Formats: sequence, C-alpha cells, structure tokens
Amino acid sequence: MENRYLSYHSDWTQAGRVVTARREIAVKVPVAVCRERVRATLSDAIAQIRGDYRSELALKPLVQ
Repeated sequence: MENRYLSYHSDWTQAGRVVTARREIAVKVPVAVCRERVRATLSDAIAQIRGDYRSELALKPLVQ
C-alpha cells in the first residue's frame, strides 16, 4: 500500500520449517502537526495496516 504520506509493504516467506513475516513502513509526513486532510489519509492507511497485523497464517502438514 502506498499513498502520499506513507508506504507499507508486507510479505511472508517460507524456508523449510521456518516462516518469516516482514513488514516495512515509511512515513513521509512533511509537517510536525498533521492537518485534517493528512490525518484522514493516514487514518485510512493505518486501519488497513492494522488489518494486516491481525491477519493469520495457517500451516497444514504435508501429506506424504
């Protein structure tokens, strides 16, 4: 996800029996105090990021 004020990337990888989650956020707010429009844009993005953090990953055993 990316907008004018922040970018967020999340991915999952698996190597053998190890699953790694990587999340990266960069905030690019040009002022110390956010105005209403900036705050609204950030609020929407943060809600999406919060949803990503709450998502679950379920692993099933391999059937041989």
